[in-house]
Amino acid sequence: MDLNISKPLVADYDSSDEEDEKACLVPGKENHAVPLISASEILDKNSSDVSSSVFTNPYQVAENYEQSILEKHVKMTEIKEPELKNKKICFKFSKGKCKLGDNCSFRHLNPTQINDLMRITDDEEIPEKNKEKSKRRCGLKDDLVPPKKYMKTYNNYK
Repeated sequence: MDLNISKPLVADYDSSDEEDEKACLVPGKENHAVPLISASEILDKNSSDVSSSVFTNPYQVAENYEQSILEKHVKMTEIKEPELKNKKICFKFSKGKCKLGDNCSFRHLNPTQINDLMRITDDEEIPEKNKEKSKRRCGLKDDLVPPKKYMKTYNNYK
């Protein structure tokens, strides 16, 4: 069995440093290192193809384009709904006697703001189930059987 090992197995014992220096110092050849491409150039090349990105939404791009056409001359604003809609109005503040000020857990509104808020709440439709909260009376439907107590009073009334 003939083993011809041209290079040593361990890199530390290699004496190729001298050979590399001789190859670099050859007078006929000019060795110029090729400059590496910078990361910004690579990213710029890849960023031009944004349409294939996972993070882009073509519908959002179209909507932004339409909005930019509308906003050429005047900046559009978003209509904000009252944030404190669910807070109750401070009764003492409406009378002018609330001592808590900003620490009050209720809302402090000017009369003009109260009128605006009332107009907004009037526009919303409240379901009829919430409007009509009357007492339940037994025996008003045909399928219900009234309790014995009500039946006694009914029979005594007849």
